[in-house]
Amino acid sequence: MPSPVTDLLQAARTLLKARAFTLVCVISLGVGMGIVMAILLLLRLFGTPPGIETRGLAELVIRPSGPLLARAGTDMIGTWSYPDYLDVRDAARDLTITGWSAGEGLYTPADQTAAIALPTMYVSSNYFSTVGVALARGPGFTATDDASHAEPEAVISHRIWQVRFNGDPGIIGRTITINGTGHVIVGVTPDAFRGHIAGLDDGYYQLWLPLSRHPRLAGEESARLARDVSWVQALTRLPDGTTIAQADARVHAVMAGLATRYAATNADKDGGVEPYFPGGAPSRAQATFAQWMLLGLSGVVLLVVGLNISGMMLVRSAMRERELAVRQAMGASRWRLMRYHLTEALVLAVFGGSLASAILFGVPVIVAWAMGVWGPVLDLFTADPRLALQCLALCFVTTLVLGFLPALRFSRPGIIASLRNDHPGGGQRVGRMQRLTAAAQAGLAVPFLVMCGIQFDQARATAFADTGFTPAGLYAARLSLTALTATEDERQLFVRRVRDAVAQAPGVASAGVGDGVPLDFRGRGIRVAREGDSTFATVHSTRVEAGYLEAIGTRLLLGRAIDEEDRDGAEPVVMLSEPLARQLFPTGDPVGQRVALASPGQEPRLHTVVGVTADLVSTQMGNPRPQLFLALAQHPATTVFVVARGAPSDASMRAAFDGAVAEGLRAVASAAKPEDVFRQLITGGWLIQNSRSDLMTSSAVGGVAAGVALVLAALGVYGVIAFVVATRTREIGIRVALGASRIRVLRDVLGNALSLVVPGIGVGLLLAALWVHYAGEVWYQAGAAEPFIYALAAATSFVVAALAGVPSARRAAAVQPIVALKAE
Repeated sequence: MPSPVTDLLQAARTLLKARAFTLVCVISLGVGMGIVMAILLLLRLFGTPPGIETRGLAELVIRPSGPLLARAGTDMIGTWSYPDYLDVRDAARDLTITGWSAGEGLYTPADQTAAIALPTMYVSSNYFSTVGVALARGPGFTATDDASHAEPEAVISHRIWQVRFNGDPGIIGRTITINGTGHVIVGVTPDAFRGHIAGLDDGYYQLWLPLSRHPRLAGEESARLARDVSWVQALTRLPDGTTIAQADARVHAVMAGLATRYAATNADKDGGVEPYFPGGAPSRAQATFAQWMLLGLSGVVLLVVGLNISGMMLVRSAMRERELAVRQAMGASRWRLMRYHLTEALVLAVFGGSLASAILFGVPVIVAWAMGVWGPVLDLFTADPRLALQCLALCFVTTLVLGFLPALRFSRPGIIASLRNDHPGGGQRVGRMQRLTAAAQAGLAVPFLVMCGIQFDQARATAFADTGFTPAGLYAARLSLTALTATEDERQLFVRRVRDAVAQAPGVASAGVGDGVPLDFRGRGIRVAREGDSTFATVHSTRVEAGYLEAIGTRLLLGRAIDEEDRDGAEPVVMLSEPLARQLFPTGDPVGQRVALASPGQEPRLHTVVGVTADLVSTQMGNPRPQLFLALAQHPATTVFVVARGAPSDASMRAAFDGAVAEGLRAVASAAKPEDVFRQLITGGWLIQNSRSDLMTSSAVGGVAAGVALVLAALGVYGVIAFVVATRTREIGIRVALGASRIRVLRDVLGNALSLVVPGIGVGLLLAALWVHYAGEVWYQAGAAEPFIYALAAATSFVVAALAGVPSARRAAAVQPIVALKAE
């Protein structure tokens, strides 16, 4: 009896001879399983970060009610005001509560080079013990949250310890400069620990600082004790025997007391406790939905691949039915024939798994090289032998399971019937499952094609649309104010000095300040409603000072712009863009009217509309354009952009900004270096190019997804039609002998192929319409181009299906009647 090694070698030689069959199966396995593995890796983003002890870990949340619920737009808020957090922590002493807030820390290396921005988590002293993490080195923070502690402390990640400090064994007790202040390193986190938050943008913290050192707490006492500003998040570890319900009741009771004492800010707030969720308890529903969507997508891809492999193996077994009958007549047992089929499935799994591994690890590297970035998401796709083995195992299981059906079906061929025909295809017929397979695969490609078409239409419609500002001659310097050890008044003085110095530079026509610029990809959402209206809408916001509109080149249509008189303590003011003005005030003049503004967890504040600007882009081309502008002095920010308009070169503007920042630092007597504050120089042309590139990249991703769907659909249709032809060879020969022309045979086979896929394309169009109807409300509406996109998607799927059937149709048309009819 041949050994398994002999079977493998024989299977490999046989598959190399059947190049078309092998190529189709390997591509289906490689592309499909590569995508499935990539989706499964992305699901890790929603999993619990390593090192967290989840048992007994819970989150403190705010449950809004009444008007606050309408303003927040959500039934659960994850942030607390700092004084509310302190009161709950002190009152619920039976619970171990820790506070934290995400931010940025500027680390200045000892060689005095420019500061490096590190993702930072500002935490209470009991943070690590609460989340259940034992530090790899050091005792951790001193057990106090008093900002007056003698010496600031810091905990660094294992990666920073290795990369920045070469794994120095004496790192504990070493002083480093962060945010312009010396901090003593008191701990190093375990290697795998990156924070307790999981997600696309979080979970990769490199630095932990005391919560009492947060920049928000460096200002006046009134800012520290403001209960209408929420920015602290809280975790708790429940004592043994304490349930979530009991802890929830405890926090509820504390917040009820605060609502009575501070009715102006806390009347509509109720506190509670939720089980720990890696992405944050308020995002549990959205994250769970995203997980199911990804799992559903992977299931669809796995189904398509499975149908392709099963169909192709049916084709191969049907075409080799005579060979199998000969083997059985010579004494081969049914088990021997099944093993022969399954050995081929194993060889295909090796080839397909190798291709899947190459796609899984190679494509992200190519993408990172092309885009020049490597983020936390791409870290998931670092080459790993274990993942490669998982790809091989997944391919093997798929081919084993799907190869079992044809192996079982054709391991007992009708010996007499098969040997009487000198040509394969002794009368087996394609079943309903195979027809449904072809229809499903053609239909599944349609939604991806529609998605791709809408993305390209969005790129076409928005990439060269009027942006509403003048990019030519626009320069912007990004300044990080966290590097300044100064009060809020001193920070505002510094920014004004920088702006004035830039305005006086040669060639500069105007200068202004804002916490963002158009197309900067920095979302700054805020909820707004007309005074007296309880329906709030989320729009983009930018905090600006005098001269901002002139500097970015945007027209003021009505009223006045925000100026120097709009300072803290003065009447809160706001400017609306033209689309937002029409939305809030469809009739009448909006100037002089008042609107209510609120962020989640914050009390709304009425602002007077002083002006209306021209319509202009917000964070990105294609994003909703309604937006508003606030006074920066009334809403301070830790990162600002000084914008200037002029005709000088990039180099001269860089020098002008460098000099202006240095002059501003002298004005506030700060020890920070200009390179720590001046983080980035942006030009208007770069903003346009970057946004257009992002649109084209998104369109290209959609095109790749549609292309993959088409390839898999074409392979599936090819397999089904090939099976039809292989099992009807004798019938086709008889028809030719009776006078059917080659053209007629070709037309009939192609007609059969298209009749299989047309119902699937119809269902695919219905699915695409449902998807567009759902997503179009929050994404992009194609408008008049939508019917054309549907028609083009259907036509593309139809043509690809027809082309997939051409090889089999040509083979059918070439059948020789004498061969098909010859009997023993």
